[in-house]
Order: sequence, then C-alpha cells, then structure tokens
Amino acid sequence: MKKEVYVSFKFRVKIPREEAERVYRVMRKYRENMKKIRVLAKYLMRQGYSGREAVIAAIQRYRMKNLINSTRWNLIRAYIVSKMFRADTLILLNRYGYRYSCYFMERDSRVFLRIGGELDVLIPIKKTIYRAIKKRESWGWKPVELVLKFLNFTKRNGLFEVIVVFKVSVKKISIEDIREALRSSRLSLISVDINAIHGAYFGLFRVQDSELKLIGVRKTNVNWRLVEYHLKRKAELQSKLKKKGLSSREFRELRQLERRIKNLVQCPKRRGINILRELIRKEERLGRTVVVAIEDLGKEDVEEMCNHSSSVNRAISWFMQGWRKRIEFLCRIEGAYFTVVDKKYSSKQCPRCKKKMKKIGHTRWLYCSNCNRSYHRDLVALYNLARRAVERIQKI
Repeated sequence: MKKEVYVSFKFRVKIPREEAERVYRVMRKYRENMKKIRVLAKYLMRQGYSGREAVIAAIQRYRMKNLINSTRWNLIRAYIVSKMFRADTLILLNRYGYRYSCYFMERDSRVFLRIGGELDVLIPIKKTIYRAIKKRESWGWKPVELVLKFLNFTKRNGLFEVIVVFKVSVKKISIEDIREALRSSRLSLISVDINAIHGAYFGLFRVQDSELKLIGVRKTNVNWRLVEYHLKRKAELQSKLKKKGLSSREFRELRQLERRIKNLVQCPKRRGINILRELIRKEERLGRTVVVAIEDLGKEDVEEMCNHSSSVNRAISWFMQGWRKRIEFLCRIEGAYFTVVDKKYSSKQCPRCKKKMKKIGHTRWLYCSNCNRSYHRDLVALYNLARRAVERIQKI
C-alpha cells in the first residue's frame, strides 16, 4: 500500500540590498492581500457562499501575477488558516515548476533560483545546495512547493530562507512480508547502537540458515576534543563580552565558533542517516527485505551519559536528540521495517551463551569466562540488538 508524505529542505540565501528591498515590498503586498482575502472570504461565507467559492471570489479581487490566482485557491486557503498567517515574519508560498515560473536554473556556470510573476527575481544559490536538491530528485522525491521567508537586512544584503517541499511516496511493509523473508533467508537486519562519546555504530547482518551473519560495521562520531576546545574559547569570549565588550574581530569569531560547534555536532548525525540509507538501498537492490533495529533510549539514559562539563553535556544532549525520529522516518520512505528493542545488557551479554561478561581493564573489550572469548562491547551490542529484533518478529 502506497501513500505520500511531504519532506522539506531548507537553506539560506543572500540578495543584494536594492533587489532585496524590492522583494521585501512584494512580500509585504502579498501578506496584505492575504489578510484582505481572509476577511473578504469570511464575509462571503456569512452571506451563504461555500468555502471554495468564497476564497475564489476573494482571490479574483486581490490577485497577484503568478502568486495569487484562482488556480491556487487550495494553497491560499491553507496559508490563511495556518500558523504562517499569524507569524511575525514575511512568508510567501509558491508552486514549484516551470509552468509556475519557479525553478532552479544554471547560467554562466552559476546556479539561480528563478521566481517569476510579480516577484520576478533571480536568487543566486550555492552549487552544493543545487546538487543536494538534484540528488533528492534522483531518489524519486518530487518538488511541489517553495516557501520564501524574509529574515533580516544587513548593510549590503537581504537575508532570506528558502524551503523546498518535496512529495515522497511511502511503501508500507507488513509483518507477514518480514516473516516470509525470514523463512526464505532473504532478511537483512541493520542494528543501530548510539553512544554519546563513542559514536553511532551501524551493523549489517543477514539471516542465513536461521543464523545471523555479520556483513559489515560502519561508524560515525563527533570530534569531541575539537568541540570541547571550541566551547572553551566560546566561554572565554562570552565572559569578556559581559565584562567589557568585544572587538568586531572577536565578535565575528564568536559567531563563527557557534556555527562550527553546531556543524561538528549535526554533521555526524546527517552522515549516520546517509550511511543507513546507503545500507538499506544496497540490500534492497539485492532483493532482500530490510529490518532496522534501534535500542530504546529514554531521557534518563541520555542524562546518564551527560557526566562532563555543562557546555559539553549540552552538546552531548544535542547529539543524542532526534535519532529515533529520523531513523523511523527514513525507514518509512525507503521501505524498511522499523522496530525498537530492549537495550538491557545489550552491550554486556555474551552473544553465544547470553551470560553477562566482565570488562577488561579500562578498555572497550569484554571477556566471557564461560566461552573463554573476548568481544568488543559495541560489536556485542550490535549483534544482541539484531538477535532481539529477530526474536521480537517471531513473537508478533
């Protein structure tokens, strides 16, 4: 059974000041016309018009070229009843595509966002952003809408945020499909073990003759030493700012440090999601059914990991947030089965005899006295999560 969900891709752009002021005036006019449409539509509905007829009649009076017209009455109706209408900032909605004069284009080895009609602007964007959008289109994501949001003016430029909205098809996998794949040895499991300091591990297992076989392990992590160094310097600058102020150079450094810390924490999360997407697609190309298993981490577990300085603890908490939500959504759009398993003793239980193992010194290695074997605790966690996922599938 297929259905569709919507995914957004955000980025910021700079427009020269003079052109940005003209765009700002058009956006203000757009907002004012939307307010008038809202008031007039309410009045017409009290006169006996249906909701659709009232909105279309109001649009005919306050139309704007390629922005407000009767063919987009659904979009306009959604705007005037949404939070965007009540927002303090200026927000403009537009349909994406050549027929709506809203698309990305290349000219003289540069990339622009073209928005026609009354706005009539060419917005320069980075090639990396353009490649990221084209990459998503190659995945089968269809861009359908574009949102332009005004942020602020600087001396030379106007700063805007662009949000491209994609429509993505979703394929739902039933538990019967998973059981059939398990019986026919076509089941692949990807277990995800997330640790604040030691990073996120992704283990790929295949079910062969009712046994789990490890195919490979991938890892992503934050450079915590560099984060700690940047946080220390940021604290020094913030302390100086409160006491006697900063020079323009130091103020720029403070803003750069904030961006660097954010990127150092967020980029490994994006890298981890890309690793997971790559593993899922690789197995699906081989005709295998994929199950993604993640351990059940709560707020208390994250708080236990936060045993460092307050600034580092905030970065750790930031890194640990959102993994489950992102992985679950990725499984929905990639056609994989998502499951959450119990984390109890997942990194301490022997994968063979299931007895609790002992730690070897101050290392990440564990020793099982019953089997006379030593294991790396992160690999043990991956195997136990995958095994528990299979056991859970068999019980459902």
